[in-house]
Amino acid sequence: PQSAFYLNLGLESLPFRVRQHCANAQAIAEFLQSNPKVAWVKYCGLPGDKYYEVAKKYLPNGMQASGQKCPKCGQETLVYQEGCLICTSCGTSKCG
Repeated sequence: PQSAFYLNLGLESLPFRVRQHCANAQAIAEFLQSNPKVAWVKYCGLPGDKYYEVAKKYLPNGMQASGQKCPKCGQETLVYQEGCLICTSCGTSKCG
């Protein structure tokens, strides 16, 4: 019974939390796009994205990924939400 109570409690606030997550993702994507240290940002909510029009219809809340060049080998790499850069080309990993 207690688990069901907690599940219900979480479900009641889910739409509000998802809306806030999406607003935060949009703000982060816009910030990253304006940062010269970030090589690319793919976010369907940005007007310059090639999937922007499709995303407006099918993904109104968008999706995000960003990257930057590896400081060791220069390859473009994916940067995770926690700020960790992991380059599979040369094995470099850097957090922070």
